[in-house]
Order: sequence, then structure tokens, then C-alpha cells
Amino acid sequence: MTELGEGLRDTLSTHGAQGSGILGVLEFTQLSFVPARVFWIYGADKTVVRAKHWHKQDEQYLVCLVGTLEVSRVGRQGETIVNLSAGSGVALPTQTWIELRNFSEGSVALVLSSRPYDPNDCFSDYAEFERVVIGKP
Repeated sequence: MTELGEGLRDTLSTHGAQGSGILGVLEFTQLSFVPARVFWIYGADKTVVRAKHWHKQDEQYLVCLVGTLEVSRVGRQGETIVNLSAGSGVALPTQTWIELRNFSEGSVALVLSSRPYDPNDCFSDYAEFERVVIGKP
């Protein structure tokens, strides 16, 4: 089984068909970490920008369950934009600035996290991110 997060965007396994129901599958053995926490995002509209932070230690994996959304990841190599639709996911590595935006109506995203929530590991100052992670003075 392929480890998720090796590429830019992952298409998760599915079984079934429209009309009779589709089963989406994500095996925890496909992740580079064992999830310690799960949370989900819903009710965001197209004008909302979510996340706008980075973690020093918490690694995450985001799955779009319903609808579409855009994920911006900024790291030492620059910015990557990943467009997700239902049944696709993307790794959110440590020390990466994350923004979630352009949510379609009714979209739902699920996030698997490597650590329990720790407010001391969640940083929302972009200038600090540039200084600490990117190395800008």
C-alpha cells in the first residue's frame, strides 16, 4: 500500500458508484504518523480563509470529504497550491504555513493530526514563520 503524502495531491481509494453510494478509504498505515487527533471543517464559504498558521511539531493530513477547497502550503521551497475535491487529500508537514480557502458550498474537510492540540505548537504570525522557517531576517 502506498504511503500518502509522497506526492502533491493524493486520490484516496474508493469503492462503489454514484447512486448506490461510494465508500472512501484511508488506512492509517498509509500515513507517516499515527493520528492522535481528528477534527473537521464545515460551513466555510468561498470568502473565508482558514488555518493561517504553522506547527513546529504537529504533522497533519487533510482529506476533502465533500465539495472542493484550495490548500496553500508555504515551506522552504516556496508555495504550492493544491486543489482538492471529494476523495482527495494532501499532507500538511511540520514547519509549513497552511491556508485553506475557496471552499465550495457544503464542503467538508477532515484533518488527521499527529499530536493532541497544543496551543504552544500553533503559530499564526507569518513574519515569525518567515524568520524561523524560511530564514528571512
